[in-house]
Amino acid sequence: MTKKNKPVNKTLLPGNYLWCGCGKASDMPFCSKKPDGMPCVESKPFVVKEEGWFRLCACGETMRPPYCDGSHNTL
Repeated sequence: MTKKNKPVNKTLLPGNYLWCGCGKASDMPFCSKKPDGMPCVESKPFVVKEEGWFRLCACGETMRPPYCDGSHNTL
């Protein structure tokens, strides 16, 4: 999958996640890591403390990763 010009809306359970900033992940917006098992340099770990609904950036341009800030509207 590649970067998208709209957010990905997800309900997430509490836990640790890795947001993909490069746009090459197979499960955008989550980092699927490189073949060597390491995340890309654009990835960002984040923690969800309570189950909830989130708007996650899939364009990679947000100033608030992993959350969508509407930057896709200027692409």
